[in-house]
Amino acid sequence: MGTTIDDLARLKQKAEKLQSQKDRAQGALDETKETLKKEFQCESLGDAKKLLSKLEEELEEKQMAFDGALEEFGKEFEDALR
Repeated sequence: MGTTIDDLARLKQKAEKLQSQKDRAQGALDETKETLKKEFQCESLGDAKKLLSKLEEELEEKQMAFDGALEEFGKEFEDALR
């Protein structure tokens, strides 16, 4: 059984749909890279990963400092908080 015109039309439609999806994905990727470059001065995915790691460390340090300050506050004003 040979390939029919309908088969070719379906394949063409599928190829066009896949091309459209690829184009949208590429556009989203380009937009994300531009945002990383503009807002965070990241030229590559490696730069972005390093920045993320640094920011996560800073967040953890600040969270620990906050937790310590909150605990100290609770001890200092324990009677007033009851």
